[in-house]
Parts: sequence; C-alpha cells; structure tokens
Amino acid sequence: MYTSVIFDLDGTLLDTVTDLALATNKTLEENGFEALAEDNYNHYLGDGAINLIKRVLADQPDHLQPSEDQLTDLVPKLVSEMKAHYAYLWSRNTRPYDGIKELVNKLKENGSILGVVSNKPHDFAVEMTEYFFGTDIFEIILGQKSGTPVKPAPDALYNAITTMGIEKASLLYIGDTDTDMKTAKNADVTSVGVTWGFRNEDELKKHGANFIVHKASEIIKVYRGQLTTK
Repeated sequence: MYTSVIFDLDGTLLDTVTDLALATNKTLEENGFEALAEDNYNHYLGDGAINLIKRVLADQPDHLQPSEDQLTDLVPKLVSEMKAHYAYLWSRNTRPYDGIKELVNKLKENGSILGVVSNKPHDFAVEMTEYFFGTDIFEIILGQKSGTPVKPAPDALYNAITTMGIEKASLLYIGDTDTDMKTAKNADVTSVGVTWGFRNEDELKKHGANFIVHKASEIIKVYRGQLTTK
C-alpha cells in the first residue's frame, strides 16, 4: 500500500531539543533576557525559528517583556544570533532517537522512497540529516526556505512529493507535533504521530493523526499495513 515515507526532522528523526535550548538560551542571556528551562522547549519548538523566538520572548518575566514595536526589529535579530550559536552547538548533544537508524535503513532496503520535510532552516536540515544518516538514504531533504510558508502549510510537502515523483496515496508523513498532523491533513496524506518527540499522544490524536506509534519499529508495521488502528 505504501511505497514512500517523508519524515519531520526535529523530534521525529533527531532529538535536538538540548542543543536548540542551549543556542536559544545563550542568545537570550546575551541580550539581557532570562534563560528558560529546557523542558519548556518541547512546547516552543516545531513551527520554525521565528515562532521559537516569539515564544521564548513571550515567556519572559513581565519586567523583561518587549513591546510590540520592539519585536519588529528584535525578533529577526535574535533569530540571526540564535542560528549563529546553533551552527557550532547543534552536534553537541543531538542524536537520532532509538531505533531510527535501523528503521530508515530497513525502509531503504525494502525499496521505500524516503524524504525529510522540516521547519528547521534548510541549510541546517541538510547538514544535520546527512551528518547522521549519510547522503544516500533520503531522496530529498527540505528545510525552511525563504518564500515557502512554514508547516502546517503544505507547500514544502507538496514540493517534496513532486520532486520525489510519488503519489500521495502511497505516502506516509511522520512527525511528532500538531503542526505535522495538520500538515499531513492539509496535504491530504496519511499521518503517523510519534510519541517520543516534543509533544504527547493526546495532542497528536486531537489533531487527526491517522496512526500513533510509540517506538520506531512500529512504523514498519504501518508501512506494511500490519497496524491498522490508531
């Protein structure tokens, strides 16, 4: 039934939260704001760097809250600085989740066409995916590019589907957040929500996950049609 799989990156293939929190907190402190607890980043992440910065600023104490006028210049400034820090911090703690390398290798061996579509900035998405998985696993790796709306807009997923030459009916889209489930729905493709990432099972179900899996090996069962219920 399924012949292709497209993955989200952060929270799905790679556990990136610690290094993203390090880079963002460093940026906050350098600009006179307070660092935030790493656990909070599970809720800040998933919708691109701009939304990440807006969320960490919104969680600052009242006396540090920037005004709406200040946000206009402050947000792009902090995004740029966070990316600069992340460029040398991203490999410090980031790793594939348990069973993920085995999963993608098995899918590849079975002839599946594989891709990555992420809200992470494109250059980071490509560099990190190839660093951890090599250059011959994924047919396409798409991160956030200027001019392309972030997920849950389906544009990047549509681009991947066209480039990969696949049919939507044969595709599984796999992610860990409500954003991913909405993206799959907006693109009219089958979604698989994973519970090891940034959000919980209730959120995935609430936003229409077609399947829920708790470990990487279960994705093979969905792919082969052996897991037929959420």
